[in-house]
Amino acid sequence: MAQLIQKLLGHKENVQRLLDSPRKPNGLLFVGPSGIGKKLSALALTQGLLCEKGTLCGSCGSCLRTEKGTHENLLLIATEEQQLKISDVEVVHSFLRLRLVGKARVIIIDEAHKLNSVAANSLLKILEEPPAHTYFILITSQESSLLPTIRSRTQTYRFKPLTRQELESLTEAPSWAYVSAQGRMDQLKKLIEQQESRQISVEALQSLFFGSLRSTRDLFLDYGKGKEEFLQLTHFWLQLMRDSLLPSPQRIHKDQEAFLTRLQQIPSEKREQLAQELLKSQGELMYNFDRTLFIENLWFQWNQSQN
Repeated sequence: MAQLIQKLLGHKENVQRLLDSPRKPNGLLFVGPSGIGKKLSALALTQGLLCEKGTLCGSCGSCLRTEKGTHENLLLIATEEQQLKISDVEVVHSFLRLRLVGKARVIIIDEAHKLNSVAANSLLKILEEPPAHTYFILITSQESSLLPTIRSRTQTYRFKPLTRQELESLTEAPSWAYVSAQGRMDQLKKLIEQQESRQISVEALQSLFFGSLRSTRDLFLDYGKGKEEFLQLTHFWLQLMRDSLLPSPQRIHKDQEAFLTRLQQIPSEKREQLAQELLKSQGELMYNFDRTLFIENLWFQWNQSQN
C-alpha cells in the first residue's frame, strides 16, 4: 500500500476534508511554515484526486505512480532559485495543452511566493478560467508575497506547525532542538547538525561577558568562517540572551542552566540593550559581512556599558 495520507503527521484532517468534499475547488492555497508537511499533503491529495478507484486506495497504478512522482497527470513546479519565472509557468501552459487521459490532472507549485510578477500574472490567467478536471495546489510559507488576485482565486487551507510529540516520532534530537525548531522538521534537521555551533556560541558569549576581546574574536573567527555559519552563531546568542531574561520553564536551552544563572548576574537592562544591538548587527551582516568589525563593535559597546 502506498497511501501517502498515512505518512502525514498533523495534517490528515485537512486532506481528508478535501477528499470528502463533493465539490473540490480548482485552486487551492496551502499556507504554513516551511518543513511541516504541506508538500506531502499536496501529494496525498493528488493521490486521491487521481486514484483509479476514487478512494485513495494506495494500490492502483495511478496511486503508485503518484507516490513515486511519475504520474503523467501530475506536474510539480519547484525551483532552488530565488524566483519562479515565466519559463516555469510556460511549462504549465504546455502541460495543459496535452490531451487529458484519465479522470483529472494536478499542478503543484511549491514555494509559490517565488513567482515573479510576470509569471504570477501569466498563472492568474489560467486560474481565472481553469480547464475542466484540472486542480492547482499552490504551496507557500509567505502568503502575503502572493498577488492578492491569486489569493482570491484560490481557497486557502492553513497548516499548523508540528507538535513536539510529532517531531519526536520522526527523529531523535536534543530537547533544546525540539523547542527551537518551532514545529518545523527542516529546522530541526539543521539544528541537529549545528550542535557544535551552539557550543561555540555559549563559549563565545561567556568570553564576551567574562573574558577578553582576543579570546572572543578567536572563538568566532576560527569557527564562523561563512556568512550563514556566522549568522547561526549569532542566532544562538540571541536565544541565550532571551533565555536569560525568562523564567526557567520558558527557556529553550535549559541544559545551560549554570551559564544562564551566571548571565542573570548582569543587570537585565544591559542584557536587553546588548540583545537589541545584536539584532541590529545581524541585519547589517546580511549586507556587509565583516566578522571582525562585528565582534569588536559588540565588545566595545559592552565594555562601555560597564563604565
